[in-house]
Amino acid sequence: MVKNRLSARQQKLVDATLDCLAEHGYHGATIRRITAGIDTNVSMVQYHFGGKANLMRASYRYFRQGARDTYMTLVATADPDPVRQLEIRARAMFSSRAQAGRRMTRIWISFLELVYSDSEVSEIRTEIYEYYVRELADCIVRILANRGDEPSATEVHRLAVGFYSVIDGLWLEYALNPSGMSPDDAIEIALDLIETRMGVSFSSGRSHLKLEET
Repeated sequence: MVKNRLSARQQKLVDATLDCLAEHGYHGATIRRITAGIDTNVSMVQYHFGGKANLMRASYRYFRQGARDTYMTLVATADPDPVRQLEIRARAMFSSRAQAGRRMTRIWISFLELVYSDSEVSEIRTEIYEYYVRELADCIVRILANRGDEPSATEVHRLAVGFYSVIDGLWLEYALNPSGMSPDDAIEIALDLIETRMGVSFSSGRSHLKLEET
C-alpha cells in the first residue's frame, strides 16, 4: 500500500475524524462535529479532501496503515527460523491491534459500514488483508519445505487464511469482551491452535507479550 502524503492540515482533519469515530461512531461523525473538535471551518474538508467521502477514505487508509506499521516494527528483528517467525508474526498481528485498546475497536467497528458500501475502502481493506495472509503463507511454506513437503498454493493459502481468521477472531472477541479474557490469553489460544494445525511447538522460548488496554 502506497502511503498518502498528508499535509499538516489534512493530517489534523484525519486525526480529528478518527477521534470523532471513536467517540460517536460513523453516523455521529458529521463534518460539523469533526471540524468543531479542532476549531476549523467546515469548508476546509471540501478544500482539502473534496468532501466527507474522501476524508473518510483517507482516514481509513491512515488508520489501517498505522496498525500495519506497528506490525512491521514488531517483526523487524524476527528470528530467521520459520517456526519462530510464524509465532512472532502471529503475535505481532494481534498486538498491533490490541495495544491500541478499545479506541481502535470503536474506530474499526465504525468503518465496517464503509467496507461494505465504499469500493475504495473495500479495496484498501482487501490489500491489507492479503498482505497479512502472504506474511503467514511465507512462514508456512518454509516450515513445510524444511520437512520435505511440497504443499499446493491452495493448501498454503487455506492455512494462512485460517490462521489469520483465528488471530482476527480472537482479537475481536477480546476487544468486544475484555472481561472475558486477557489479551495474553487470547493470543495464547491462537498460538495453541496454530501449533496443533502445523505440528510445531512455540513453547520453547515463548515470550509472553504483556499488553495493556488503552
